[in-house]
Amino acid sequence: MSDGAVRVRRRFLLLVYAAVLIIIISATITAVCIVFSRHGVTSTDRIAAVGVVVAGSTLLLAFVAALIALQAYAAATGLPSLKIQLQFNYSDRNIPIFRASYAVDGSLETSTPVSQTVASLLVSNSSGYSARNPAVVVSLKAMSCVPPESLTGWSVIASAEGGSVITLQWDGGGSYSIHGRSVRRLPALNLGLIRLADQCSEPSICIEMLAEGGYRREVHLPVTFIVDGQATGAAEVAKREPLSDWL
Repeated sequence: MSDGAVRVRRRFLLLVYAAVLIIIISATITAVCIVFSRHGVTSTDRIAAVGVVVAGSTLLLAFVAALIALQAYAAATGLPSLKIQLQFNYSDRNIPIFRASYAVDGSLETSTPVSQTVASLLVSNSSGYSARNPAVVVSLKAMSCVPPESLTGWSVIASAEGGSVITLQWDGGGSYSIHGRSVRRLPALNLGLIRLADQCSEPSICIEMLAEGGYRREVHLPVTFIVDGQATGAAEVAKREPLSDWL
């Protein structure tokens, strides 16, 4: 739903609620006037009748207020729709490709330039509901990394044997939100040195997007290592299907 359609819908609902309130108030005043205009009715009966009318009107007003509160609650508790965009230096968007070489122990690890493992991440919320208290978890599959000691905005939450890192997390916090139909840029993610931990499995990057209210979405990106101009450790780049800008 476009922003214009949302504004029209809100204005329409406001007009409906205003019309209902005017009708209830007008009906109450009319009913009270009719009661007092009748002849031959005692004051006690008039007061009792007015009490019944006012009680009925109060009940209708409470019903309308409950509808408004229910709609406000639904608007405040709706779930977002998050998508991610990941781009490493020297790689195409959402297609991680790293130049690598074999270490002395025979393991495969990224080589120069070292900045090729620095990534920028964008999170898009296509829903009209805000993503409150968002978090993004980046997990390395069949790989591990040795990031720099200072990771601004990111925390290590899982490590492999030897101390290398396999999972990092960014937390927006309780006062942070990704508003509906908006895009937020996360702090740069520097994975440092990346090692292929299992040459028998295809390496990939798993990204989880979380938000308050139980929202969770996961995407996987295969990783390609280039050694002496040849793709290894993953499917050949030429055979990959093109990915969209947002995943």
